[in-house]
Amino acid sequence: MEGAGISSGDFVIVRPQNSAEPGQIILASVDGDLTIERYEKMGKRTYLFFRECKVSDY
Repeated sequence: MEGAGISSGDFVIVRPQNSAEPGQIILASVDGDLTIERYEKMGKRTYLFFRECKVSDY
């Protein structure tokens, strides 16, 4: 998440919430592992991007 200003070894402070808006950086649990991703939604599909990119790249 270098493009979001989060570098390897950084500490991240998170705030629990029930929803996210497209484009927000989120902490998610995927198959029991925690990951920091950029949340995007296109139509009915939800995507988590691990790096800064444009939705149009996919």
